[in-house]
Amino acid sequence: MSVSAKSPASPTGNVTGSVEFELLCRIARPRPDLARAREILRAGVDFPELIELASEHGVRPQLIAALQSLSWEAVPAAARASLEDYQRFHFARALSLADELCRVTAAFAAKGLRLAAFKGPALA
Repeated sequence: MSVSAKSPASPTGNVTGSVEFELLCRIARPRPDLARAREILRAGVDFPELIELASEHGVRPQLIAALQSLSWEAVPAAARASLEDYQRFHFARALSLADELCRVTAAFAAKGLRLAAFKGPALA
């Protein structure tokens, strides 16, 4: 694991000048820059820091998708296991929320009330 060059931390503790943050910026966009992401991974990143930043910024699903697209290249087994554990949790939670939305929709319909869902499972 390499030590990355970092800028001073922000008041919240985030290090926004790090290679880890750059990697997240490269993958958390509509068209991820996987070529640059691969270069950053090959140069070395602090995976605990990367996962923490992805969590703080709510982009762990995008990180996982990008790393999967790159065949988990240069990702240590522990980091991969941590992200895959999160992914399983995320899927289970999404299914639970979708089930709850179905129950709420049925309850509203039983009372003759109209309902429109705009985010979450409805958007997916």
